[in-house]
Amino acid sequence: MQLTSLIQILKVGAVQDKEWEGRKYQSQECECVLLTADGEMESVGVLRLSEDFRKSPPAKGTYSAVFSLVASPKDRRIGAVVTGLTPVPPNALRVKPAAPAGPSGPAA
Repeated sequence: MQLTSLIQILKVGAVQDKEWEGRKYQSQECECVLLTADGEMESVGVLRLSEDFRKSPPAKGTYSAVFSLVASPKDRRIGAVVTGLTPVPPNALRVKPAAPAGPSGPAA
């Protein structure tokens, strides 16, 4: 199962060696902004990156992100992991037109 969302990557963390209940694993996360289709900020959080990004981490920027549901190496809980990124140029985001200005002049 794959899902896509528009995200802005703010910072990519280092690969971390971890251990939980005797299981050793590696993890890499990125600080992101989840964006609406219009490019508006929806929420801020941390996303897990797949192992495919370890050799070539993504740069800061806006992307159409592909997510896959995978079991965590830590505790086998199924969650979303970023498995693909396609850069989105800033001018490609749908921008809402400005609201029309109200009538000017003195109030009646």
